[in-house]
Amino acid sequence: MTDILKKRVRGDVVAHQSIKGPFTQGLRYQDFSDVEIIDVSLSDAPDAEQGFRFHGARHPPSLKVENQLFNLIMRGCTVERVGGDGIYATGVNGALIQNCKVVVSSGKVADGCQFAYQNDDRFISRDVWLRGNIFTYATDTESAKGALVCAETENYKAEYCLLEGHNFAYSSIGNNAMTRSCLMRTGEMNNYSFGYGVGSFSHLHDHHLYDCFIENARRAVAITGFKDKDMVLDGITGAQRGGMVIHDNILSGCDIGFFADRPWSGSVYRNIFMKCKEPVVIRAFGTQVVTSNARRGQVMGPIYTNDGSFLCTEVPEIKRSENGVLSVTGGRWSSQPEQVSYIWRESGIDLMVPQTPTFKPDKAGEYSCVVLARAGSNWMLAVAEASWPKDGFIPRSWKDGNLTWGNRYHIIH
Repeated sequence: MTDILKKRVRGDVVAHQSIKGPFTQGLRYQDFSDVEIIDVSLSDAPDAEQGFRFHGARHPPSLKVENQLFNLIMRGCTVERVGGDGIYATGVNGALIQNCKVVVSSGKVADGCQFAYQNDDRFISRDVWLRGNIFTYATDTESAKGALVCAETENYKAEYCLLEGHNFAYSSIGNNAMTRSCLMRTGEMNNYSFGYGVGSFSHLHDHHLYDCFIENARRAVAITGFKDKDMVLDGITGAQRGGMVIHDNILSGCDIGFFADRPWSGSVYRNIFMKCKEPVVIRAFGTQVVTSNARRGQVMGPIYTNDGSFLCTEVPEIKRSENGVLSVTGGRWSSQPEQVSYIWRESGIDLMVPQTPTFKPDKAGEYSCVVLARAGSNWMLAVAEASWPKDGFIPRSWKDGNLTWGNRYHIIH
């Protein structure tokens, strides 16, 4: 197959195709809008720079999914045995990447999916939604990259994804990021490797990370960097990585659960540190402390540890009655809990309501409930689940058996 380049196209659709190599850059779009790519597979191009490549979708988007507008929609696509990045995008305004699968080949600079910056603000991507995807790597990889990169990206979210990298799982280095219910694993190539990392640039802000399972990484969550070209070492007045909110995650089998060696603000709370050698490590950087006097990042409350012997064996179920009451029922644990709490949330943020298994919302919103349990000195949490909707989004990662959790977030209109 020769490379396919589509320039200045509007309203293009490519569906139900299998494209085999060899090729060098696969399927490319440049200066485009309102493009849909459905059930397209790219494979067998070990020397390719990319599989799918998108550049310059800066036009007002009009493709609508769940009240959001996009210039690019990818659903059910697959990239296998392609040497470079599976999906590579720059300057895309509005992208939905849903239920796609990328298996990175053995290329040393290959990411599963990358929204890249390229040293120019014209190439910033905005309003990106990644859900239900499987981004992983081949077993023989030597890649120093990872599963997912969002560089300088604005307003992006990832949910229900499997992110499995060699050097890292998810390099989240943009602004206004939300990540939830993702499985991140196997960032262990170097001593700095991580599951979820906020690094490289000093001006990042507003990351919300919750309900994720991060395992077998050197650092499960890392706030660090290696560039920091804009950092002022002396006389700093504000946190350099602001608004980091990290909670209700299970961090398992990692050398360090939470790591920070750059100034940051925000809060880290109610995470389960399971079999982590060191739950929390905070270090100084250069001549300054990690957090500034103006805004301080906090690891709040108790450190919830687990030696691996206390697990949730059956996830609690959440239901809604005819009169609008939400209730959490069932749930089983590997041993009898001595303490159980129910934390109700709206859009992932705790509500100031009693910690009981029932709750009646008084307004429309997206609600969820964390069940926090203790047996002896071990703590564990579970997020109550309901069935997936019959007509609507169901994650490929769940259907393929990569995720053990189901529908956690319940919208009330």
